[in-house]
Formats: sequence, structure tokens, C-alpha cells
Amino acid sequence: MSPSSVLPGRARRALAALCAVAVLSVFVAPAPAAVANEPVTRSETTAAATTVTLEGDPVVYGSLTARISPTAPAGALRYEYLRDGDAIPYPYLGPYSSFRPQPEDFGARISVRVTATVDGQDPVVITSAETAPVIGRLEISAAASGEPIVGKSIRYSVYLSGLPTLQVPVARTYAWYRDGEPIPGATAGEYTVTDDDFGRRLTAAAEFTAPGYRPVSDTVAFAPAFRGYLNLAAEPVITYATGSAPAFPGTILKASAPATQEPAPAGMTYAYQWGYPTYGGSSTWVQHIAGATAPTYTVRPEDIGRDIRVAVTPVAAGYVGQSKASSFNQAVRVYGRFTTPSTPTIKGTAVAGQLLTAVPGTAPTPAPESVQYVWYRDGQRLTDHSTDPTYRLTRDDGGHKITVRVFYGRNGYVQASSPASAAVLPPGYFTSGPAWIVGSTVVGYVLSARTSYTSPSPSTALYQWYRDGRPIIGARGTSYRLTAADQWRQITFKVTFKRANTVDLSVVSRAIKPLAVFTKLPAPVVRGTHTAGQLLRASVTLSTPAATSVTWQWYRNGKPIAGATGPSYLLTRYDRDRFVHVVATYRKANYLSSPRPSALRWVPGPTTV
Repeated sequence: MSPSSVLPGRARRALAALCAVAVLSVFVAPAPAAVANEPVTRSETTAAATTVTLEGDPVVYGSLTARISPTAPAGALRYEYLRDGDAIPYPYLGPYSSFRPQPEDFGARISVRVTATVDGQDPVVITSAETAPVIGRLEISAAASGEPIVGKSIRYSVYLSGLPTLQVPVARTYAWYRDGEPIPGATAGEYTVTDDDFGRRLTAAAEFTAPGYRPVSDTVAFAPAFRGYLNLAAEPVITYATGSAPAFPGTILKASAPATQEPAPAGMTYAYQWGYPTYGGSSTWVQHIAGATAPTYTVRPEDIGRDIRVAVTPVAAGYVGQSKASSFNQAVRVYGRFTTPSTPTIKGTAVAGQLLTAVPGTAPTPAPESVQYVWYRDGQRLTDHSTDPTYRLTRDDGGHKITVRVFYGRNGYVQASSPASAAVLPPGYFTSGPAWIVGSTVVGYVLSARTSYTSPSPSTALYQWYRDGRPIIGARGTSYRLTAADQWRQITFKVTFKRANTVDLSVVSRAIKPLAVFTKLPAPVVRGTHTAGQLLRASVTLSTPAATSVTWQWYRNGKPIAGATGPSYLLTRYDRDRFVHVVATYRKANYLSSPRPSALRWVPGPTTV
């Protein structure tokens, strides 16, 4: 047993820490076996041929495992671990063959006592030799920063991530290497890259040591040293002959070569890579187009439907060029072209209300994915794009040229339009108001036909007069003289307007009913003295045909005399020096009322002497 094993546990560990160097020297000498606090039993003497050893690393948070040889004694085994001969309490008691040293075991010696128990027999106890004193573990975390650019500093920072159990001095050393060879004088955590390092790989090593602790070291490697970065001052721009118009197979795209933010080194050139943009969170700016590494790129058929970008990288010996891609917003979209579509035709009856159907010609190549139709009137669009190839004519289409075009679409292709079909010309329609008859509606008089404004202007207007709905033979002019046959009949006329490629329009006038005339109208006869104060009496003979009534009106100098509407009239002083006469009007149903005047008679004034 070592002299320190007789001290209390905490004081013993403190002594071990303070005498770390001495303790380390003791590690190489075998330690005597720990003496159990209980008397040695017969069973332990009997089991002297069986031994137990502790295998593993006596270091804090290491692992020690009990090994029994050549064979374990019979019975249930219980393991009890000892720290400098003192039993370590639960949980390190029981059927556990392994032990993990803790910080409180630092500087102590560990042993194990194994007890085998069989019912009805004395237990068998075996105790291992003690380990060397438990040493501490140094844990570090390291971080490298900076880039190996000539004239710039790089740093290797290493930190203890767990302090030792006892506060002891910790030594830290650094070393820098160039292609594996030590760099003289480079013994700090920071190093300034020199011209000698250009193109060579730099590494750094750090080591931590402390009394009673296992040394720990770490290394880091940097990329080969270089002279710096080259960054483009602007994004490259793609130009081509047609500017912002779509690009098609055969179009030549040209990438610009922007200046660098840093002064350009002698002999600097540019590298190019053309490709397709990637989307959906990909970290790659493009899907590269194999072999497309020149300043220009000729669009290929396989690019149809794709966007094209370019990445430009400045290149100079000893420098790292930073690539910059053209803008997503200015990616060049590549479109394909259909072959010229053939002309469609139209089938159907070209009359208002009828359905016209477009029949497309031979489809273009490649095969379109969509086919749409647009109808036109005199070249002006009538409908939007529609998959329905039909159009129903209206009256407004009359007299206008109706055509159709077929539009073909496919993803990545410019929409193709067929030539316009041959036009169909549905007939037009007249717009007109009513027609009417003017003139005296009396047998023997002439009637005239009148019509409203008509649009468009007819080239021809045909007239026909009717009696009770039946055509009057020969009555085809704009006027008609009523005859005795028309008396008391419904007289109308119909006018028919005609114009090339226009539907005829017929308009019928409102009907009139002609009246008969008296064939004999006797003039009234006035009897009496034409002197103021005298009564005049008028009478008529029978007319032919006989009138059903006669009405009267007396006149003075041609003006009606108020209230004088009977067959007799009493002359007044107002009639003196005036002409007086009467008008008899013959009336009969369905006959034109006909007035007949009497002869004018002078009424003298008073006689003077």
C-alpha cells in the first residue's frame, strides 16, 4: 500500500494533485493490492488461483472493465469498486463489471473486489491490484478563420472546453507548417501568409499539456495560399441581334465581360459557362450546357422552351475568380416556330341565324397542343380565341365579309396563325320606317305613295297597288288614280326595296277607303229681296244620288256669318254694301261631302237724296 492511501479521501487526492510529477513517476511502478476492510476468508484463500484485473484507461470519464481469469468462480458475482482502498458507494455496487472514473477519482487508484456467492457455501472474494493514479482529461474546441491570401492573416483558435478538476497551469503551443515542413518562428495562433506560401498548403497544430492530465492536440489544414479574389463589378448581360424579342434556334447570344471590383491583374481573362436556370431551392445557379464555354452561344433546337443564362468568371494566375451569373429577370427565353399553317375553309349557309363552321387546313409541325379559332367581320375581330370552331351569323353581319383564322399553340413555341379563310358574304338587311298614302281619297282623284328613309339606299324600289288585298292590274307606279271600282274598298300599296347582296324588304302602307262623289249637285236658289231687314230663303233640288242631308252656311263678302247656318237668313244693316250668298253641302254615307254655292247678290246701302 502506498503511503498516501492511509489519508482521508479528499486530502489524499489533494496531495496527489500537488505532487503530480511524483505521482506520474509512480505510475510506472506496480501498486500493491488493496487490503479489504473485512478479514480474509477461507474462500479467498481457496480462490487464490483465480485472479481479477482491471483493463482500460485510468482517466477521468474513461472506462475500466473487470476481467476474471482463468474462469469465474461459481455463484452469483457482485462487483465492488474501491477508491484508494475505500469502497465506492452505489451505483458502483452490484452486477456491473465496468467502471467509469469521475472527476472525484482524479489522482486516486482504483481497484475492484469481486464476490461470488453460492447458497449454503462461504462466499469467494477476489480483489484486483490497484491501477495507476487516475489522470485528468483535457477537452478542447478549435476553430479556423481567415483564408490563405498572401499578405492576409489566418488564425487557428483553440480553447479548453472543460477546465481541469484542480487549478493547475496549462501549457499551450502552436506550430505552422508549409507543405508539411515547419515554418520557422510560426508559433502563435495567428499567421500572416507570405509570398513563400503562394501555391502551397498550410496547416496548423496546437497542443495543450497540464500536470496530471493527458496531453491533447489538434490540427487544421488550409487551402493552398493564393493572391486574392477577383469579383465582377456587375452582372454579365446577354445581348443578341433582335434585342428583347424572343430568341429562336440559330440566334447567337453574346455575354458581356464586366470589369472587376479589384484592379485587374496582368493577363486576366474570362471564363464563360452557359446554362439553364434552376429553381425550387437548388443551390446551383444553372444546369450547365455541356461544351457551352465561349463568349457566344448559338441557340439550339433542344433549347426551345428553356431560359438561358450565362455565368462569367474572371481568371488570373494566383487568384480565385468569383463567378457571377446574368440576372434571372433577363434570362433569354427560347421559342420555337411552327411551319406555316394552311388556310382554313368555312362551311354553312351564310344567312343570319345560321351556324358557320371553320374547317382547319393541314396542321403545322411540330404537332400543336392547342387549336383555337377567331372570327372576323371586314377584318375586325368578332370573337376571342375559342376552341369552338363555330359562329352564328347575326343581322349585323349582313353585307360584311366574314372570315376566320386558326391559331396553333404549343409550350415553348410562338403561337402560329393561319392565313384568313376565303370570305363569305351574308346578305345585308334594309332598315326602313312605315309607308303611307297621300292625296284625296275620292274616286277620280290621284293618290301618291310615300316611304320613310331607308338604309342602305335601295338600288330599286318596286310598287304595287292593292284593292282589298288583291293586286290592281297595271297599278305599279308611285301614284294611282282612284276609279269607281275602288269606291268603298281598302286601297293599299306595297313597296319592295332591292339592292345587291341585300335581302329584299317589302313595306305595306296603311289602307284608305275611297269615297263616292255626287254626279249631280244642283246649286241652291235664293229667293227674297236683298235689302237690309228682308228675309232670304234658300232651296235646292234633288242631287244624284239623293243626299241624306243638306247643311247651310251664309257668307258676307266671302266670310262665314256667325250663326247663319239655316236655309233662311234675315239681312241686317251689317250686310249693306256687301255681297251675300249661301253654300249648301250635300251629305250621304260613303260619299264625299260636296258644297255648292249660290250666286252672289249685292245688298245695297241706304238711299241718299
